This record gives sequence, structure tokens and C-alpha cells, in this order.
Amino acid sequence: MRHAEHSSAERSARALAQQLTRTGQLLTSELDPAAVLDEVVQQAPELVNADACAIRVLEDDELVVNAAAGLGADDALGSRVPAASLLSGDVVQSRSPVALEDAGADPRLRAVDPMLESGHAAYLGVPLAGPEGAPLGVLTVYAREPRPWREEEIDAMLALAASTSAALSNAELYQRVALEKERSFAILANIADGIVAVDREGSVVLWNAAAEQITGVPAEEALTRSPADVLQGTLESGSDTPMGDRLVPITRGREEVWLSVTEAIMRDPAGVVNGRIFAFRDISSDRLVEQMKSDFVSTVSHE
Repeated sequence: MRHAEHSSAERSARALAQQLTRTGQLLTSELDPAAVLDEVVQQAPELVNADACAIRVLEDDELVVNAAAGLGADDALGSRVPAASLLSGDVVQSRSPVALEDAGADPRLRAVDPMLESGHAAYLGVPLAGPEGAPLGVLTVYAREPRPWREEEIDAMLALAASTSAALSNAELYQRVALEKERSFAILANIADGIVAVDREGSVVLWNAAAEQITGVPAEEALTRSPADVLQGTLESGSDTPMGDRLVPITRGREEVWLSVTEAIMRDPAGVVNGRIFAFRDISSDRLVEQMKSDFVSTVSHE
């Protein structure tokens, strides 16, 4: 009998571990924080054989339901309680799980939790942590009928909370980087100098309107190609530490155009070149004037 119980517990633990792995893989593929939360509230009940789930996020001194699934989810979404309130507030304050077999039987707890008020009984809440372990919120699952929560289920929810916290951090970082990149590209796209950016492979990822005008090459023809291929001449200095402005000739149609080029190198945290940005302007007219001046001085000096 004991052997059968032990084997059953082992199978249950393996199943939990496998499902946690699958859920973790799903979460790491999400790059939108809202999508991470939505995925978690769908997966968590399946993990521990629960009926519903809610995620409360700490905003100032309140816990706000940002995602929910199951009975009562519509009423719970957007609801707020003080961070020091009963139940979920206890999870935040203690930074420890709170597992109750029949929380729904207590009217005080129903009053602070719309999911319990909707008819759920059992409650299991685990803390979500932000960067450097700061409290982020609470991940909660519910069961319609009173039930105890096994130790391995609590451990599984703690593991899911850790995966959720990591996935949220990654998604938020991606969103910040994407927003900053979009903002930077918008600025570069609208300045007067020609701006060309290439990735680590040397392929063009930005070719602004001024670059189109100066070179005569539309952006759609330049993107994903190398500047050397597009311009029949290289913009790169050939050095990992380019110095100052350089004069670079290119061909625009049938005419030769002289560019004053400044090069900036982007590096990854390891110091490896991750891309280059070239800023340039057409100095052909200036160069022609200087040549005319030089020719005039030369002619006068020989008379």
C-alpha cells in the first residue's frame, strides 16, 4: 500500500515538473507583459488542478487584479484592495504562500476577494517578486470546492511565480528597448544629415530620408543590403576606432558625389562590434568651390 502511494506521489511530482517546464517555455517566448499575465492565468489552474486564477500587481499601496481566468474573472479584473489587506495582502507582507482550504467560508475574506465572492472556496496565493526581490504582486489559484493544497502543489506554484517574474522582467525590458529603438529611429529618420545604420553583419537596418536624397537610393532598395553593395563604395573606415570626418566619394547616377562621413561604432556588453551608424552630408558643392578657388589662386600666381 505504501509502495503504491509512493509511486503515485512520484508520478504526480514528475507530471508537475513536466508541466512546469512546458509552461516556462511558453512564458519565455512572450515579449508582451500583458500576454505573459494572460498565459499564466490560463496555465496555473491546470498545473495544480484548480478552477480559476488571478494575478494582482502591486501599484503604489494597492493590489490591482491585472489578469484573471475562471468564474468571477470579469468582476475581479481591475479591482483594487490595500496592499495591507487580508489574504493577498498577507502574501505580500509575509512574502510567503498562503494556503486556505475553505477561504470562501469566511465573509471577511470574501469581502476583499471578488473571486471568492463569486463562489470559490479554496485559496492558494504565492508572492511575485520584481527586480532585486522587490514585491511585485500575488499569483493566486482557486478551487470551487474546499480542498487542501499539497506541499508539491505549493512548491509548483512558487516555481511558476518565479518563472512569471522572470518572464515579466524580460518582456518589460524588451518593451523598453523596443520603444527606445523606435524613438531613436524616429529622430534619426528626420534629421537633415544622411543616416545609415548597419547591424553586426553589415546589413542596412536604417536609411533615412536624407540618405535617400543625398545618394539617390530609396530606402526599400538599401535595407538588408550592405552600403558597399548599394553605393558601389564603402562608408566604413576599416577601423574599430574611426577618427573624425572622412571624405568618401560615391556615384549618384552618372555624377560623382563627395560625402563627409562620420562613423560611430555600437558594441555589445562584451565589447564586440554590434553595428555601425554613419552620418554624412553632401559636400560636393563646397569641394567644387574650394577647387575653383585653388585653380584661381594657381592661375593668378603664374601671371
